[in-house]
Amino acid sequence: MARKVRSFFKPIPLVVLMALIVAAGLIAASQLSAQWKQRSATGAEAGSQAGSGIGAEAGSGEEEAQAGGESSPSHEAVLTEQPVKGNPDAPVVIVEFAEFYCPFCARYLWETYPKIEEEYIDRGLVRYEFRNLVVHGAVALLAAVAGECAHEQGKFWAFHDRLFESVFPGRNIYKHEQLDLDDLKELARGVGLDLARFSRCLEGFNADYNYCLAGYNRCMEEGEARERCAEGFSSCLGENRMMQKILEDRRELQRLIEELPPEEREQAQRIGTPTFFINGHILVGAQPFAKFKQMIDRELERAKAQGGDE
Repeated sequence: MARKVRSFFKPIPLVVLMALIVAAGLIAASQLSAQWKQRSATGAEAGSQAGSGIGAEAGSGEEEAQAGGESSPSHEAVLTEQPVKGNPDAPVVIVEFAEFYCPFCARYLWETYPKIEEEYIDRGLVRYEFRNLVVHGAVALLAAVAGECAHEQGKFWAFHDRLFESVFPGRNIYKHEQLDLDDLKELARGVGLDLARFSRCLEGFNADYNYCLAGYNRCMEEGEARERCAEGFSSCLGENRMMQKILEDRRELQRLIEELPPEEREQAQRIGTPTFFINGHILVGAQPFAKFKQMIDRELERAKAQGGDE
C-alpha cells in the first residue's frame, strides 16, 4: 500500500544537500550505500516522522514500501539525452546551466532568450541545451527533478516555461513562490503531461529522498560526525535515477570548466546561475543580448572560416 506523506518538503541542512550535489563521486560508494540502507531500515520509524515528504501519495505498485515503511531507492536507467532546441548540426552550441528558483535565470529567459531564439536558434545557427545547476536547496532540487520528469515525456520546454512563470508570478523576480508536489502536478496537467506517469516519477524521488533522509537523521541521532552522515545521504540518494541526472549535469559543468581556455578560467571562480558555455567559452550571469550576440557571431565567423579552409 502506498505510504501517505505530507505535502511539504522537510529538507536536510542546506550545507549537506549542497555537499551531495557537488560530491557526485560519492554515488559509486556501493559498500557505504549498503551500510546506509541497513541504517535506514533500522531507523525507519524515526525517519517516517522526520522525513516529511512533498506529495500526497508517495510511490506506486512499483515502489512498495520496504524496510519498515521506507521506500528504497530505485535503480532504473540513467537518462542521457538533454533538453535541446534547434538544429542538431548547428555551428554554435550553447549550454545553459540554470535553476528554476534563480531570479536572474528568469530575467534572462524573459528578456534575452527570446532574441537568441529568434535570431539564431530558429535560423538553424544555434543548438541550445539546458542543464541543471541547483543552488537554492531542496525546493530547487525538487523543481529540477520535476523538469526531468517532464523531459521524459518530451515536454520539458513547455513545463520549463510554465514553471518559471509559477515560481515568479507576474514575472516579479523579487518575490517567488515555493511549489510543492501538488503544485508541480498541476503544472504538469496544464502542459498536457501524462499525469499518472509524471506523478510516479516525482513521487519516486520523494520516497527515495525520505528514505535517505531517515538514514541521515538516524546517523545524527547516533552521534556520528556530520560529514559521515552527509556521505551516507549522498551515497543513498545518489542511487535515485533522477538524482543521477542532476549529478550528471554537475559533472558536465566541471568538465566544461576544466576545458576552458586558460584566459577564461578566472571567470569560473565566480560561477553561479545562470552560466553559459558558447562553443566551450564561458559566460557567467544574465548578460544583455549584446554580449551573447558578440560571442555567437564570433563563433559563427570562426565556423565559416574553418569551412572555407576545408
